[in-house]
This record gives sequence, structure tokens and C-alpha cells, in this order.
Amino acid sequence: MYVAGDPAGPEMHTHVSHYQGDLAARIALGEDARPDYRAIPRALYTDPEIASVGLLAEEARERGIDAVEFSVNLAETARGFTAEAEGHISVVVDRGSQTVVGAFVAGPAASELIHEAVLAVKLRTPLKVLADTIHAFPTAARAMGTLFAEAAQALERP
Repeated sequence: MYVAGDPAGPEMHTHVSHYQGDLAARIALGEDARPDYRAIPRALYTDPEIASVGLLAEEARERGIDAVEFSVNLAETARGFTAEAEGHISVVVDRGSQTVVGAFVAGPAASELIHEAVLAVKLRTPLKVLADTIHAFPTAARAMGTLFAEAAQALERP
């Protein structure tokens, strides 16, 4: 028996149900597959949009992670100036592994922007790799890339 969708948990989102349906079909066809819920994107389609993945800094600390949060005001970035965009981007970083364990975005197209952080959390991508990634300018993604670079520099200091 295979279960997918809201009754299966762990969170009730259409995209999680879609993922589970695909996974159930692959398992039914004999593939040795297991669900991976480390990086579930969440999005609210409000104005402005809000999106997140992973843990809040407080949640990370409760789990024993030495977490620190870095944030940027989107209005003060090049994207904010060129598109009069308001909002913010925050990333929660594990100091020990120097990986992103959570990210939060409020602003235009937040539901689109969050996916770089979804991959970073899922793959446990080192912060230095994220900081060294080229982001198109002027975009909100560039603001996130700059935030990754600032976090990496801050964590390198003694």
C-alpha cells in the first residue's frame, strides 16, 4: 500500500503531494527510493510573497546547531533600487559545517527565489561554494548571493 498527499505528511503542500505521488509510482515500479524531506519549500502567495525552507535560527539552536542568521533588506540592494522592490532575505547558517540550514524571503517572486536555498539545504552545499556562485545582476538572487558571500566572510573571521 502506498500513501501520498496530506495523510502521508510531513507537511500539507501540493508540491509535497506531487513529490510523494511520483515517489510512490517509482517505488511501485520497483525502484529503491526513499523520501527526502530535508528541504521542503514553503510559499505564501500574498503581496508580497513569502517563502522559506529549513529551520529558523531558534529551531536550529534547539536541535543543537550553532546557528547564526544573516539578513539583507531587499530595498537596499540593486534590485530594490531598480525595481522599487521591498522585502528581506535571511539565511540561517550552521557555523560548524558552514552550510545553510534555513532561508526566508519576503518580497516579489519569493516563491521563485527560494529554490537556490532549497538546493543549498538539500545538498548541504558549503557556504564558500554558494558565495563563489555567479548571480545575474541586478536580481534578488544576486542579493541572496551577496548574503552568502557576507556570511562566508563573517564566519572566516576569528
